[in-house]
Amino acid sequence: MSSCTPSTRLLPDPNGRRVPYPDPGAAATTLDLIEEQARDRPDAVALVYDGATLTYGGLDRRANTLAAALMDHGARRDTLLPLLVSDGLELPLAMLAAMKAGVPFIPFDPAWPVERLRALLGDLGTDLAVGSPRTPRTALATARTLVTDHRTLAETAEAPAAGRPARPDLFYGFFTSGTTGLPKCTLNVHHGLLNRFLFMTRRFGTGHVSLQNSRSVFDSSLWQLLWPLTSGGSVVMPRRDGLLDLERTVEQIERHGVTITDFVPSIFTVLVDLLASEPRLRDALRSLRHVLLGGEAINVDAVRRFLDLLPGTAVTNTYGPTEASIGSVFHTLTAVDGEEIPLGRPIDNTSAIVVDDALRRLGTGETGEILIGGDCLGLGYLGAPQRTATAFGPNPFPNIPGDRLYRTGDLGQYRADGRLYFVGRHDDQLKVRGVRIEPAEVERALLALPGVQDVKVVVQGEADRTMLVAAVVAEDSFDAVAARSGARKLLPAEQVPDRFVPVTSMPLSPNGKADRRALARLLAERAPEAAECGTAGRAGDTPEEAVRALWTELLGTGHEADPDDNFFDFGATSLSLQSLALRLRDLSGVRVSVRDLMAAQTIRAQAELVARGGAVRDVTAVRRQMLADAMLPQRSTYTAPTAPTALRHVFLTGGTGFLGIHLLDELLRTTGATVACLVNAPDDAAARARLDARARHYRLPLTSADERIEVIRGDLGTERFGLGEEAFIRLAERTGAIVHAGAEVNLLYPYQRLRPANVLGTREVIRLARGGSGPPRPVHHLSTLALLPHGAAAPDESTFPSVGEVPESGYSQTKWVAEAMLQEASRQYGLPVSLYRMGEVMPHTRTGVFSHGGGLAEFVLDACAKLGVFFETDAVSDFTPVDHVSRFIAAAVRGGCLGTTFHVVQREPIRLDDLLGRFAVEFGLRQVTYPEFHRMVGARDTALMRKLVTILPDPGPGKAHGLHGLFRSVLSPDFSRNCHKLLQSIEVDWSPVGPEVFARYATSRRPAQPVQGDGGIG
Repeated sequence: MSSCTPSTRLLPDPNGRRVPYPDPGAAATTLDLIEEQARDRPDAVALVYDGATLTYGGLDRRANTLAAALMDHGARRDTLLPLLVSDGLELPLAMLAAMKAGVPFIPFDPAWPVERLRALLGDLGTDLAVGSPRTPRTALATARTLVTDHRTLAETAEAPAAGRPARPDLFYGFFTSGTTGLPKCTLNVHHGLLNRFLFMTRRFGTGHVSLQNSRSVFDSSLWQLLWPLTSGGSVVMPRRDGLLDLERTVEQIERHGVTITDFVPSIFTVLVDLLASEPRLRDALRSLRHVLLGGEAINVDAVRRFLDLLPGTAVTNTYGPTEASIGSVFHTLTAVDGEEIPLGRPIDNTSAIVVDDALRRLGTGETGEILIGGDCLGLGYLGAPQRTATAFGPNPFPNIPGDRLYRTGDLGQYRADGRLYFVGRHDDQLKVRGVRIEPAEVERALLALPGVQDVKVVVQGEADRTMLVAAVVAEDSFDAVAARSGARKLLPAEQVPDRFVPVTSMPLSPNGKADRRALARLLAERAPEAAECGTAGRAGDTPEEAVRALWTELLGTGHEADPDDNFFDFGATSLSLQSLALRLRDLSGVRVSVRDLMAAQTIRAQAELVARGGAVRDVTAVRRQMLADAMLPQRSTYTAPTAPTALRHVFLTGGTGFLGIHLLDELLRTTGATVACLVNAPDDAAARARLDARARHYRLPLTSADERIEVIRGDLGTERFGLGEEAFIRLAERTGAIVHAGAEVNLLYPYQRLRPANVLGTREVIRLARGGSGPPRPVHHLSTLALLPHGAAAPDESTFPSVGEVPESGYSQTKWVAEAMLQEASRQYGLPVSLYRMGEVMPHTRTGVFSHGGGLAEFVLDACAKLGVFFETDAVSDFTPVDHVSRFIAAAVRGGCLGTTFHVVQREPIRLDDLLGRFAVEFGLRQVTYPEFHRMVGARDTALMRKLVTILPDPGPGKAHGLHGLFRSVLSPDFSRNCHKLLQSIEVDWSPVGPEVFARYATSRRPAQPVQGDGGIG
């Protein structure tokens, strides 16, 4: 520290302006300000979340009801109320209700490890918590949780009379990383947040639309969620799926006219890179007036570029600890700011002092510890009087208001411009991506991992490129991937190290303690450089080499990463994924999104993504490709179809799929033909084994040893199915008819992902039909009703939508192209074609065995069985058993029915309620509402639930919930006229489907069978 005496120092002014508060009777707390807005503008929108809104009046009245419920359930004014709510309208609703009940609250992340949740809840001394429909069941079970749903909460005009808080009362708490190895809980009062909010209104104005960018467990979320409600604005809350997607953030800002939000500087830098890379996104931010930054050092170049790109948007640096009501030092950046960005000046009614080790004030240009004082100061730490006394000391300075000062541990200095600047830390505390981390807390958890003998964590990188690195002394068998997986079960996501580096021993200081600075130097020396893998973007790099170099740049993987290693196993985060997407765009010119990369998490998959030009997402681009794919080579001669001959040899694709294997069984039973089945497998023996396994699964009496079954190993999505040219021609010569049942069925995959099997495979079927000598072979193509537009006015079997009418799912689009190609082949080449469009194909009426791939109804039924619940719905569908469908198609193939399109569905729709009811009886299911079911699906992290939650519509009013829109009902008798006319002529029996069949379906699921993605590819 400086040796100057106080008399020779120029002491800077450490105080913000002194500004009086409103009359305590009119606006005593934040609650009063929000209630005033509710009275003045009850019909104005206050909250927006995922398409749902709450007005000020609706929010206020629901909060009154919830406040009364909290008091009835034993919530106390002296005990923090845990909020097990991460997002949704229930989050600010619960905060407001707690205020009305006079109860302080503390946000929890329901995704934290369960043991952490239980431990922290135990420290609070309460068993009562608030949850929402989206709170995972595991988190709900950790407390006596009052589950709140804004849609079903009654409205009450008056708040509980006894609940009003005063300014000195405890308002809220937040957990921050603790030096003892356990989190510490900071405590703040109403006075502090009121001062912060009133200052923001004076500085930024009223009526703002804020976007909640911060997660609820960080105190910056408070101003984003509550401040706009004190000044007539509104709050937009994004739906959180654990993925940082800045393009989606930009879209939300544009859609909702967001005027103010904040970013951690590391994320802000990536946003600027995105705006520079995608000029179209800049216009989307035209509503944005203010961006607040805080939590870590700011990239000066990023700020300058941002101000150049969006000169109408102001950027403000904010500084302040959680212990002092979010932040109490502000600075709005200007063109005159140099290479160092100041923290700024204390806000109104607060102080920021720089002192030496003896708590003497330091002068301009002198570096010391930053102390915070004034009206934003909190109470200290819950249940930790000694820690509180150490951090919050008496104020010895007569010209600085307030009785206490908080020691931040940050080093800083005032400069000649009168502003405060950050210099460094006084202790070991770390900052990574804006999150405050005490090494002891992380190290304590990591020592519990198998084989770990000693561990220390340090930060590598600078400014917005920092990462948390764990140096581990461990047994020889130490596995970094396993360690990271284990750490995720013990620590919040933000505290899990980005890299784990084995070391033989820890460097020690002369006093025998771990030398963190020496350790940081050691790890920096061992960190792989990008040059080790070749510089990304170098001419001659293969896509794989380029991706590997980017991994090294972003994650420091070096040559450790194999082509099939997972990005996240090397410590990747959503932020590094976003950076990777931008770097891949810059490097290759290929536009990829973070969601593309989430579906391609290995070096190999990402290289393939770049090599094929990225994922096709643009609707217009997809439609252009659909039309191009539907075109066939021109042929000058037309071969007229010949009369059908005796059926001797059938070529069947998709014979191991759900419908295909039942169709194979039907063809063998009702014809004398041999059937060649295309099966995708590594070798001939595996192909036969796969066919046999599927037959056993569906309890069908067939085997590959049958002399009438020919198993052909091949791949539907490759040229000539992967057969040699001669073998392909021989197959064409002996084929009398083709039944094309093969397709990859996945409701989530995009067009490009399904194109090889569903489009190119159909092209090869046409090639086979025209191959060899003689006229074209007839093709019986199994298609789907999913290619028809929903809501179409009573379509019949002649309906073929235009490309613009096809539903925007990859499966629907690829099946449309397949039909278009076959129709074109019929016109150009005289190819005899019949099309069979199926709806929801259900299990066999005799066996009741569900498919491997799983249809939508099966997903819902399976989820209900696994969750132990069912719900009421008015959804109906054209459910048709697979034996009905296969019996009809086999009869049509036998009879040579060509040139016709059939909608192969029952005329009488089936209620999904009837199926669910039978399952409820069989499994003893508990009835819940659809919103509860939807929440439970989202909370269960299994492959089935993850798939289903992306398909299910969000809950809505009544029993419909939009679920009926996912199923197609029979619209009119004309819808399947061709099908039922042929049924009558060939005397195929479709027995009614009712309770007896449903009972067999339910029985077949005991024990539940795993749902595996086969997709029906032959």
